[in-house]
Amino acid sequence: MEIGKHLSEPRGSVNSQWEMKKRMEIELLNLLVSFCTMLVLAVSTTIGVLQLRALRKQVRSQHEWNRREVGLQYTFERDPMLREVRNKLEDVFHLRDRKSGEISLDEILEIQKSYPNIITDLLIVLGRYEIMAVGIKHRVCDEEICKDMLRGAVIRYYRYFSQYIEDLRKKYENPHLYENFAYYARKWSMSEVETIPPTG
Repeated sequence: MEIGKHLSEPRGSVNSQWEMKKRMEIELLNLLVSFCTMLVLAVSTTIGVLQLRALRKQVRSQHEWNRREVGLQYTFERDPMLREVRNKLEDVFHLRDRKSGEISLDEILEIQKSYPNIITDLLIVLGRYEIMAVGIKHRVCDEEICKDMLRGAVIRYYRYFSQYIEDLRKKYENPHLYENFAYYARKWSMSEVETIPPTG
């Protein structure tokens, strides 16, 4: 019996060593799986962050493109009717080569006799410039595009029609009429060297 006892002891010790080795392998495998999971999670998070950055950059780029596109809408080139109205006003008032200052209300009324739609057309153009200025103010359209393409025309219209704008403000008791247009005309005028570039 003692012999059987001795034989069973080493067997139990071999089994326990084998079980311990098996447990260590399982723990090592669990550790390896946990490490791989953490690695995959870290890589996924990094890729997600990079994709979000790329997406934000793309959205910002698209927004800037859209602002430029909107800015181009105010150049009058895309709307033949507006271009025709502006050209007619510039011809009637000789705005491109006019040397004197503001255009008086009397002059506008005198021209109205032969050009009955002059006030409507003038309000259309001034309104278009005001809408453009509001768009710039709220970053809907790009100021640099508008400035590069319309600076000369905006400054001319403000210089020549500022008294008319003041008269409208008094008439309608609204000191804010065309205030955004006036703001950008003054701002762009201050950045002007000596001559108005041939724009707009």
